[in-house]
Amino acid sequence: MAQVLEATLDREAASLFERALPSATAALSARQVSDALGRVAERRRRPKLPFEMAAAVPTATFPYLDYLGATSPTLGEALTNAARAYASVSTRPFSTRFEEDVLVVHGPKGEQGGARWLREYALAHLWLRARALTARPIGLKFVRLTREPVVGLDAFFGAPVHFSAQENALGFTAAAARTAMSGAAPAIATVLLESSQRLAPPMVASTAVTEVERHVAPRLEQRPSLTSVARGLGLSARSLQRRLAEHDTTFAAVVESVRRRRASELVERTGTPFTEVALSLGFSGPSSFTHAYGRWFGVTPTQARKRRSRA
Repeated sequence: MAQVLEATLDREAASLFERALPSATAALSARQVSDALGRVAERRRRPKLPFEMAAAVPTATFPYLDYLGATSPTLGEALTNAARAYASVSTRPFSTRFEEDVLVVHGPKGEQGGARWLREYALAHLWLRARALTARPIGLKFVRLTREPVVGLDAFFGAPVHFSAQENALGFTAAAARTAMSGAAPAIATVLLESSQRLAPPMVASTAVTEVERHVAPRLEQRPSLTSVARGLGLSARSLQRRLAEHDTTFAAVVESVRRRRASELVERTGTPFTEVALSLGFSGPSSFTHAYGRWFGVTPTQARKRRSRA
């Protein structure tokens, strides 16, 4: 991040960012990094800094995600695949879902203001990479940002920007979602996606996050509560909430992340009936599971399993 800041502004900005980070050697949370970035933006009076930084990132910074996107059949599937790959290593992933005739990419959800600067940087980078990978004009119908209004972002995105929204989001037109990727190779994209989910490194967020994941994973069917998990970890519910909040996440977000990853495994790698999958994940039945799966991945479990069988 410091290198991107230096390329965007200058070395002084990078140094300011580094000084704003905690001195502890432990892994930094998204909020800590974002707060340091926000300090630079405020000191240098650059409210559009996350977007300027996204434009300054070298195109080969994330080669794996670029290759996954380029080999997907369409832009819509590329965005959905990227969301699923990111979900393998984050409790705060983004998601894709069709809403009428618009493919909406929902940014990571979080507390108002939490990691805001970093979330804006990620959303801007996603837009720029989508545009670069298609190598042709693609349409955005709208952009939603939780931040206060700032001049110039309509031009950056080439679409109306709605400020003070409930979430960060990009709305791609249906035509844009259907845009064919020039390097489409669905079989390769499937292998890449499976590899990301199978070989993802342990999350570097916090002991609290990983401990909650380990405690929740074998108990999804019982719908573990915050109180029961905290008790199992020898903590009070309030203490566990506070530790998770330090890393910009919540108990509900961690549980959903575990359910989402397990759902993907059971649907795409096994032939387990969907009713059994739903109950094993703590859903009341296949209907609520199908709704959640569509919200996470933009397709139904049936569609996902058929697509996997054709690959």
